[in-house]
Amino acid sequence: MRTRVGSDLAAGAEFWRAEDTVLRRDVAVTLLRILAPEHGAIGGDEDPTGATRAGEMIVRALRSGSFEHPGCARLLDVLAPGAPGLPADVLGAAVTEWVNGRSLAEVVSEGMLRPLAAARALTPLAAAAEEAHRHGFVLGCDHPQRVRITPDGRARMCFALPRPDLRPADDVRGLGAVLFTMLTARWPLSGADAARAGLTAADRTPGGALEPPSSVRPGVPLELDAVARGTLGPENAPGHVRTAAAVHRLLAD
Repeated sequence: MRTRVGSDLAAGAEFWRAEDTVLRRDVAVTLLRILAPEHGAIGGDEDPTGATRAGEMIVRALRSGSFEHPGCARLLDVLAPGAPGLPADVLGAAVTEWVNGRSLAEVVSEGMLRPLAAARALTPLAAAAEEAHRHGFVLGCDHPQRVRITPDGRARMCFALPRPDLRPADDVRGLGAVLFTMLTARWPLSGADAARAGLTAADRTPGGALEPPSSVRPGVPLELDAVARGTLGPENAPGHVRTAAAVHRLLAD
């Protein structure tokens, strides 16, 4: 292990940049640690250490091992508890290719992306989510530190092992959140995740609704405004975007 680059507390996961000492290359490692007592509520009273939850995540990762897409880092290895070299306080791990580039926070710290560049950046990630859902998998792109932006401006999933309770609808919201962040430099989902990622939480109206990107940043095209609002709004709202395939199609259009 070299550098810890993030965490997803809801998944009990830590994200690390590490080195494959055999092939001399950087890799991304997602570690599932035994939950500390103060975080036991994540696992619940029946799963105080998070072991059951971690086991589900490892099984799902093994099932998705053959899935490959340019919008995702390739899964290289999955380690179950007791695997050689795995620390005693680690319940499992997944190793993926390291995605060169920058985090979302690093990208927007230098200024918001041009709307067209933001749309182009999200397209491969939306295509990956569409393909994953078609095969019965969920990416977990609703967390800002799981996604990185490559040097040529493409959003890619970097870290594996999403929460076992996630649905395809959560990925759709995640796609909207990544787009919203690239357009506004604000993360519209969990405020705690935003803070840990070094991002500003998105503003909301007195009624709790998100301020649309065009209100935060005048000049955002109506089409991208509609994609962001449609993915992040209530499921019964007019214009709600329900699938990753729809997001991909709208971005292509």
